[in-house]
Order: sequence, then structure tokens, then C-alpha cells
Amino acid sequence: MAKIKKLIKFLIFISGVVSLISCEVEVPVREIINAKLSIDRAYDVKAEKYSDKNLNLAVQLLYNSHEFLKDDKIKDALDSAVKSKEKSDAAINESLPLLAKDSLSEAVKIYNEAETQNAEIFAQEDFNTTNNSIKDSEKLNNDKQYWESHLKSKNAIATGKAASEKSIAAIPGLKSKIQQLEDQYNTLNSQELSKIAEKDLDSAKQDIGKGKVELEEKKLKNISKYLVDIEKNLVLAKEKIDDALNIEKKIAEEKIKIDFLIKEMAALKTGKGKDYAANELNKADNAIGEANELLTKRQPKESGTKTAEADSIIKIAKDKIRQGIAREKLDSVSKLYEQIKIKDPDGKLKDNLDKANSIILSSSKSFDDKQYEESVLKSDEAELLLNSSSIALVKIEDEKKGVKNELLSGKDKEVDKDATKNKDLVEEKPVYYVVKYRQQNTDCLWRIAETVYKNSRLWPLIYKANRDQIKDPDLIFPGQRFLIPNLQKRSDINKEINDIRNSLLQGKSDKSKK
Repeated sequence: MAKIKKLIKFLIFISGVVSLISCEVEVPVREIINAKLSIDRAYDVKAEKYSDKNLNLAVQLLYNSHEFLKDDKIKDALDSAVKSKEKSDAAINESLPLLAKDSLSEAVKIYNEAETQNAEIFAQEDFNTTNNSIKDSEKLNNDKQYWESHLKSKNAIATGKAASEKSIAAIPGLKSKIQQLEDQYNTLNSQELSKIAEKDLDSAKQDIGKGKVELEEKKLKNISKYLVDIEKNLVLAKEKIDDALNIEKKIAEEKIKIDFLIKEMAALKTGKGKDYAANELNKADNAIGEANELLTKRQPKESGTKTAEADSIIKIAKDKIRQGIAREKLDSVSKLYEQIKIKDPDGKLKDNLDKANSIILSSSKSFDDKQYEESVLKSDEAELLLNSSSIALVKIEDEKKGVKNELLSGKDKEVDKDATKNKDLVEEKPVYYVVKYRQQNTDCLWRIAETVYKNSRLWPLIYKANRDQIKDPDLIFPGQRFLIPNLQKRSDINKEINDIRNSLLQGKSDKSKK
């Protein structure tokens, strides 16, 4: 540095000398200036580092040239200036290749650092510019254009540093992203079924740890890969856990379906008409068993196929049972109709029988249309009508056989006082009797009185107590529930019975007059 200052002073001095004596003496100004410029150039290529001997000698020779001028030794000054330039040129020639090499090495180093910091992602433009500048510098260096190679390397150094700075600036955002992924990991890992995705969760955890270390060390080369791998493993883990949860849900749903089918089967197997679908019920049982077995193997989809099969078989079984019951009911009521029709050759029950027959025909049509439940309802309706006709028919047959008509006979005996000794009939609590249908000895009022009072002549009391249900004492129906009157508080049962019968006789007389 001291020599440089002396050199500057010398140039000032030279300038003064040139202005004073240039007209009188041939001063080597050009050689001195050329030497000075060459020395400056040598400093530009860092000759003090790469060729210090030549540079120092060049500076000394230029200084000597200055001293010679002071002593008016013009020729010596000229020679010294020329030699100074020669030495500085030598310094330049020796330094340039080394400068270019070092500059290129520094550019490559900075590029590698930027690459380590993943500048390719976070500062793509600067990173690519650095890479291209290095390639250009290498080519120029190979072509021995050392200065141009040095300049390209300097440009690469500048853009490489800029790329690194931009990458470093991305670290806070990357830390935030890593934290978000870690939170997702913690959420998934805390779930009950996380064991199913243990491998994926462990991989994610390891990459989260590596990512954190890399961010702390500001080495971002692998951070993008870590982020991608973490997200990939977390997605896989979530899918596996969700699939497992979905399977659990489907298993629960299938369990409900199977339990329902089991209950449905139990009702069918203990219900009426099961024999009409014995084969189907057996098949349904097998399908339900297979569905249960598949469910224990955690195969809800396959189990669902079997439950659907069982459900379909059960529907067929139900249809067969309904069909069988409807067929049985229709056959039974048709047979009953024929029996009663044969027993009524005089046609006294013609209206009732015609109506019953019409209902039976309607039931048969419903059966043919596969409306089995409607067919059963119509058969029940016809059966009720036929049962009432059967009761009426029994009365007619009894009259034909000479059985004494207890209902309207005026020759009644006195009521036996022993009839009031029935314990149930003298207590305050009400007693009821439900009318029953039998093939023989079908219920009628006098038979009910015989059963409950041990005296058939007391039937008018039952009639009177149930007038809201009995329109005609000769016509009652199976299923009717009659209140049986208490005999204890009746002072004159015979008079009460006679009054009821007289009232009925008067009613019949009035109808006949009309």
C-alpha cells in the first residue's frame, strides 16, 4: 500500500515534470503511464496474491524510473519504466489463470451451498442463472479467456448468494408447514385404530424429525423431499384409519341387520304356516349363519352379500307362508260354506249363504291376484257370516228334532233357587262369557245359561244384560263377550224372565203384522 501511495505521488510529480520540461526534454511519459496502467491491471487480477514477486518488482521499477527522472537520467528512467511494464504484464499473465480458477471455484462452492439450501425450489431464477454463468465461465476458462471467465464467475457468485438468501428467507414458512404436519400426525396417532397405520405414521414421524434438524442447520436440500414424503405417509395413514373406521361402521350395521333377521326368523319359525316355507326357512338360516361367520372375520362386504341373500329368501318364505295360510283359509271357508248349504235344503239361510259365497269368490280372486292378506281378511269375513248361519242352523235342526224351544216357550217352570248358589254369580265382581264356535253344540243363549247358571231357562237375563250386542236372541256370533248378570239382588227372577219373553213375543207379533 505504501508503494502505491508513492506511485501516486510519483505520477503527480511526473505530471508536473511533463508540464515543465516536455517541451525541452524527451521524457518517457508514455512508457511510465503504460507501466502504471499495467500495474493497476495487475492489482485488478490480484497479482499481489498470485504473482507478488513480479508485481513488487514492477512497482519498484516504476519507482526507480521516477528516481531516475529526478536525476535527469532520462534513458535509465525509460528502461526502468519499460521493465516495470514487462514485470507487471508477467504478473498479469501469471495471475489471470489462477484468478479465473479461484473465482470459478468460489462460484461453484456458492452454487453448491445454494443447492444444499434447495434454492432450485425457493429461488429458481437466481439458481438457474448461477448455474448458467458457471457453465459459461468454465467454457471461457477452457478457451483461456481468463478475465471473461472471472467476470462470469463473479456474476455467478452474486446470483448464487442471492439464491441462498432467498432460500434462508423461506425457513420460517417451512417451519410452520412442518408444525402443521406434526399436528396432523399427532391427531392421527391418537386415534383408536392408529395401529393399523403404524408403519406410515412412524415414517412420517422420522421425516418430521429430519426436517426439523435440517431447518435448524439451514440445510434445505432434502426439505422438499421430506415434506412430500411426510404428506404422502400421512395421507396413506389417514386412508387406512378411515377405511378401518368404515369397516367398523359397516360391521356394526351388518350386526344390526343380522340381529333383525334372526328375530324375524324366530317369529316365522314359531308362527302360523311355517311348514309352508320349511325349505326356504332352512336356507335363510344357513345364509344368516354364513353372514355371521364372515362378520367375525371382519368381512362386512361379503357378510352383506349373505344378509341380502337371507333377506331375499325370507321374503320368499313370507310370501309362501301368506299364500299357504290364505289357501288353507280359503279352502276351509269354502268347505264350511258347502257343509252349511247342504244342511239348509229349504233355503232358510239363502241370503246369508249367498252373501258368504260372494265374499268367498272375492277372496278367491284376491288369492289369484297374489293379494294373500286381503284374501285372508275376506275369508275371515265369510267365516264369521257362516258361523252365525251355523248357529242359526243348529236352532233350526233342534226345532226339527222336537227339542223344546226354551227361548219363547210360555210354559216355564219356576227358577230353581239353587241357581243363585253359584259363588261367582253372587259376588259383586263382574263375570263375562266369550261365545265359542264348535262343529257340534255351538253356543247359543240357552246353552250359555245352562253353562253358567246350570239352568237354560235363565237365558233372558243374559239377553237383557247384553242388548247392546244382541239384536236377535237367535243370532249370536263367536267372539262376542257377554256380561253374565248377578242373580243375588234379583227379588223375582221368574217375573223378570217372563217380562223379557213377553216383550220379545210382542216384538215378533208386530213384525208379522207389518
